[in-house]
Amino acid sequence: MHKLIHKILDNYKEEIKAVEESNLNDFNNVEQGISISRQYLQQLRVCVRENEFQDKQNEIIFFKNIRPSRFSRSVYLNNYL
Repeated sequence: MHKLIHKILDNYKEEIKAVEESNLNDFNNVEQGISISRQYLQQLRVCVRENEFQDKQNEIIFFKNIRPSRFSRSVYLNNYL
């Protein structure tokens, strides 16, 4: 599952990069960023539900570090609305 999560995150970084480099004062750019963030958060949810973590340590790292950092971008973009 570790590889699946990193693949999802790498794809997310690639897509969201263009939005973060654009003018965030433009409503359409912010809306697009929120949509991308939601899409990838959903993919992470599905991945976690359908697969098991290798061990407890990987599970802890995911829920304490990886997921919150991605969710924070969505919150950041929501503040522009």
